[in-house]
Amino acid sequence: MILDYRVLLELGYLRGI
Repeated sequence: MILDYRVLLELGYLRGI
């Protein structure tokens, strides 16, 4: 699902900070 990939990107971005 596209939403799944988007959520993973957001979580990864927040974790990267």
